[in-house]
Amino acid sequence: MRVISGKCRGTKLVAPSGTNTRPTTDRIKETLFNMIQYDIYDSVFLDLFAGSGAIGIEALSRGAKESIFIENNLEAIKCIKENLRITKLDSLAQVIHKDAVNVLIFPLNLNSTLWLKTRDLFYKGASTDSEFDPEL
Repeated sequence: MRVISGKCRGTKLVAPSGTNTRPTTDRIKETLFNMIQYDIYDSVFLDLFAGSGAIGIEALSRGAKESIFIENNLEAIKCIKENLRITKLDSLAQVIHKDAVNVLIFPLNLNSTLWLKTRDLFYKGASTDSEFDPEL
């Protein structure tokens, strides 16, 4: 797993072991960011169910001014922090140890206006998309 584009292009990222999280493939990341590429610069990016943090880190690498990572798994949080350290993007990030479902129900009090929110529910034990607001 690696950063696809931007100032951290090619940087290898670490992922949590086991099946509790499943990293988004490079192909899916590339497709997502090709679709939203003109809206990333200077945005605040919310990465729900952040896992390794690869999606939010990709946004930072491509010019987002801040990424907020929401993750409940402690091993995944360690990976996010390590990946931010490796990419030297830690000053542009907030890592929040919280259940992302609760964030959807009880939004965070953030000092930033969010432009783009993502969620990646494709991991073991994930709820179905129908339980979440499709606008996120």
